[in-house]
Amino acid sequence: MADHSVKFTVPYRDLGRSDVKFKIYGKEGRRDRQLIGTLYVSHGALEWRSRKKHNIVKLDWNDFDRYMQQKRKAGKHGAT
Repeated sequence: MADHSVKFTVPYRDLGRSDVKFKIYGKEGRRDRQLIGTLYVSHGALEWRSRKKHNIVKLDWNDFDRYMQQKRKAGKHGAT
């Protein structure tokens, strides 16, 4: 069973300029679930904000696609 919890809100309209927010929680030791970070999905990009507010990573959809393709290739090479 996963030790993570994901909660999200969805705007009541086409996505447009409004972000969909996914809050990601993880279990840390015996403590209750703690916020790991929030993933924002928007019309133009993905943005990850860790619980440390100054740690933000933003990728437009093309950059995200390139990143995922690189991760997939790295996984194939690592499996051999």
